[in-house]
Amino acid sequence: MKFGSLTGKVVAVGTAALMIFGHEVSAHGDEASVYEAIQDQLVGKQIFFGDLHNHTGYSPDGSGTPKMAYESAKMNGLDFIAITEHSEGLNLIANEEEGVNTPLPYRTEWEDIQYQADQISDESFTAIRGFEWSDPYQGHFNVWFSKHYTDVFRSPGTPSMKPFWNWFQTDTSLLGGSDGIGGFNHPGREPGKLDELAYVPEVDNRVISIEVFNREDIYDSTYVEALDNGWHVGAIGVSDHHGEIWGDPTFARTGIIATENSHEDVRAALEKHHVYATQDSNYQMVFTGNGQMMGAELTNEQPVELNVMGHDPDQGETIVKAELVTNGGKVVETYEPANPHQTFEWSTTTPETTESAWYFVRVTQTDGEMIYSSPIWVNR
Repeated sequence: MKFGSLTGKVVAVGTAALMIFGHEVSAHGDEASVYEAIQDQLVGKQIFFGDLHNHTGYSPDGSGTPKMAYESAKMNGLDFIAITEHSEGLNLIANEEEGVNTPLPYRTEWEDIQYQADQISDESFTAIRGFEWSDPYQGHFNVWFSKHYTDVFRSPGTPSMKPFWNWFQTDTSLLGGSDGIGGFNHPGREPGKLDELAYVPEVDNRVISIEVFNREDIYDSTYVEALDNGWHVGAIGVSDHHGEIWGDPTFARTGIIATENSHEDVRAALEKHHVYATQDSNYQMVFTGNGQMMGAELTNEQPVELNVMGHDPDQGETIVKAELVTNGGKVVETYEPANPHQTFEWSTTTPETTESAWYFVRVTQTDGEMIYSSPIWVNR
C-alpha cells in the first residue's frame, strides 16, 4: 500500500514529547488506497448509518406515526432507525386516526411500534422498537430490544435511579427488562444527570451507549465523565426527532460496524461498542488498538498500537485535526494534516503508563462537523 509524503508533528505529553506520524495523501490513487485499507480493516463487515432516538405522535410531544417514521427513515437513506417513545402512554390503544391497520380487535401503541417495525424491516433496513424512560429530575434513558417497558410511575427516578435499575435487571417473566440494552440520553440536561452517572457494575455490560450528539448539542464532557466513572459505553449520535422528517441527512447519526444489517447484527455491534457518533451523514471511521476494533478491552503492559482511518465520500470535506483523548478528557496527541484531503490515516501508540486508561478519537472537519469514536480500553 503506497502513501504520499510522511509528515510528523511534535506534541508535548506531560514532560515527554512524541512524534506523531500521519499519512498525507497527495493523489487520488493514495486516497483510494486508504479507502481500500478501511475496507480491509472491516474484515467482511460494513458500516451502516442510523438513528437510535426518535419520536412520533405516540409521544405527547411528537407527531406522526411509527409507520410514517420508519418509511421516512428508509426513504431518506438510513440503514436502521429506532422509535423510542416516551413510555408513559404506551398502553393506549393505537387507533385508526393514527394509521393503524390491524387484523386484531385492537393493539396498544407499544405493540404497534413492533408490528410496524416487523412489516418494514428487510435485508436493507432494520426498524427497531425501543422506549425512553423519562424522569424530570434524573433525565432520560433509552432501552432497545426489550419485550416489556417501564415508565417513571412504575420505576421512579427521584430521589435515585435504583427502581429503574431494578426493573432493568428483572427477568422478563416478571415483566422486567433483563432482555434489553440501553443508553444514556442527553446526559446532564436534567439536574440529576442520571444519578451523576454513578457506576452500576451489575448493568455495565448492557448499558452500551451514551449520546455524544443529541440534536445540536454536544455532550463531550459527560462522555468523558461516564468513562472515568467506569462505564463501558460507546459513542452515538442521534436526532431525538419529534417532527415528521425522520432520517434527514442534516441530523446527527450513528455509524455501526456490523456483518449484516439485521436486528441481531445491529444489537451485537452496539454491545461490542463497534459504533461511532457523527455529525456528518456518511463519514466512515475505523479505530483499532493492536488490530482490534474500537470497543476492545485490551490487557497490555506495553504501549498499544493505535490506528485511525477516516474517509468522507463527499468532495471537498476534509479534516482540521484528529485528537486522541484519554482519562479526564486529556488530549494526549493531536494530528493536524499539512495538506487536508477527504481521507486520512494516523498511526501512533499509547503513552508509557502503569495505569489503566481508555482512549477515543475526536475528529473535527473543516466545516465544523465532528466525529467521535467509541473507546478502546487498556487495562494494566
